[in-house]
Amino acid sequence: MFKTLADRFQLNFKTIETDELSEEDVFKQVIKIIDEEEKLCQMRQLIQE
Repeated sequence: MFKTLADRFQLNFKTIETDELSEEDVFKQVIKIIDEEEKLCQMRQLIQE
């Protein structure tokens, strides 16, 4: 799970244009990405049960 999470982070960080965003905006993007990952993990757990 963590490997795919790290891969997703790298992909998502590449899509975030940090030059045009403030640190706060980047932080919000990262939080959103983490939330999405958590939801995906929860869904996978429900499917496996």
